[in-house]
Amino acid sequence: MLTLSWLNNKNSNSLFGKSPARSAGFFVCLTLVLSGCDLFSFGTKSKIVLQVENRTMTLSQFSMALANRLKELDPLSAKDPSVLKTFKTKVTTDFLVDALIEQWFADQKLNLDAKTLEAELAKTISQFPSDKEFRDELASQNKSYQDWRKAVEIGLKRDVLFTTLRKEMTPPTDEELEAHFQANKLKYFQNESVQAESILLQDENQADVIKKLYRKTSFENLFKEYSLDRATPGAMKYGWIERAPGSPLEPLFISRKSELIGPIQVAEGYRLYKVTQRKQSFQRTFVEVKPQIKAEVVALRESARFSAWLDEQIKRHKIFRNTAAIDALVVETREE
Repeated sequence: MLTLSWLNNKNSNSLFGKSPARSAGFFVCLTLVLSGCDLFSFGTKSKIVLQVENRTMTLSQFSMALANRLKELDPLSAKDPSVLKTFKTKVTTDFLVDALIEQWFADQKLNLDAKTLEAELAKTISQFPSDKEFRDELASQNKSYQDWRKAVEIGLKRDVLFTTLRKEMTPPTDEELEAHFQANKLKYFQNESVQAESILLQDENQADVIKKLYRKTSFENLFKEYSLDRATPGAMKYGWIERAPGSPLEPLFISRKSELIGPIQVAEGYRLYKVTQRKQSFQRTFVEVKPQIKAEVVALRESARFSAWLDEQIKRHKIFRNTAAIDALVVETREE
């Protein structure tokens, strides 16, 4: 189900996507072809596969959008039929939703403030060290400046729609929030947890040395001298860890006071831990979790309201989808 939360997280003007997939040191290039057809013929490339009123997406545009998404995957996943079907659905959904939002904006006779658009464009560009690097990022995503500008514009129109839909919703009452809490009480049960400090190391042998040094000096001094992330402010404070079945951090919950636990292998290397505080498991009260519950209930109402809006737009407007042409798209990978 499409939701307002999903659409809020859909950053259509983002230029900070993942790099093209690499497998075993080889660069993977994705080529989309039509079964039994010549994708590069003008007639096939210009064939319309999606349309909302007068807004269209050609097979060439669909293929480009799909290829850009698949670049985030390894070559085997990209060619998997179920994965390919999922990503085709995502491309289709993105186009239809954006087109319907634009159509709604036009139907309501709304105008996007030019200064707001220019400010949003400048804000994104300012995040790059130079204009050249910004242009290079556009090129790496096979996106023209005009295409990107249009995506930013649609994003701002989306914000206007969301604001309108939220104004139509009734805020949940305390009674409704209390009912939600009682129906989902186990969800707000707090498991046993510990607060820990940590030293990040490159290998296990180094951990043995530090454990011996710990008898003569403080954990903080060892962190400052040996931890790989010592230059990162606050890195020694690892934070709160909730007990979970099968977790590699289980030793922290049965450790003695001030004991060094580890080394425990993590994605970035090996860590030594010291527990600084403990909390027993407990049932959180309604008052404690009320802000969280309110956010959840509001999100559910947003989802329902957006789904209703989307249904209204789909029924109101002429929508075309060339399923055969989209389904015929397959993936070929090549190494460079």
